[in-house]
Amino acid sequence: MLQGLDDSSGSMTPSGLAAIVTPPAKGKRGFPGWLGGSGQPSRPSESEGTSTPRKDQQQTLEDQQTKLEDATALVQRRGEQLSEARSSLQRATQELSQACSAVNAERDRLRSELSAKKTELQTKQQQVEQLTQQLEQVIRSSQKAVGSSKR
Repeated sequence: MLQGLDDSSGSMTPSGLAAIVTPPAKGKRGFPGWLGGSGQPSRPSESEGTSTPRKDQQQTLEDQQTKLEDATALVQRRGEQLSEARSSLQRATQELSQACSAVNAERDRLRSELSAKKTELQTKQQQVEQLTQQLEQVIRSSQKAVGSSKR
């Protein structure tokens, strides 16, 4: 049977719980981070001649923390760049909208002006046609008059 377990139910006895919570005696190794543990590694430390998994884990955690901080900073910078780009795009869109409005207004003005000029030109063409017809009539009349006076 495991020390600290009750034979009948398999549950923890008060003495078993005390063994877990009580830190190990000075100079003895315990479980790092365990409920009242000493925080000492359970394997030999570097000072005893070999590298410890805890130290490797700590370095790995530090490396991961650094990578996470770098990634977080990168995401934040990208977010700021995206925000700046969005603001720039909004300004450009607004400027483009204003330019389009100005172009459309100028187009409408020119269309109106062109329509007026077209109407004016048609009127002048009609006047020229009328004057041409009148001139032709005058010429025919003059020729008739000249022809009859010769006779």
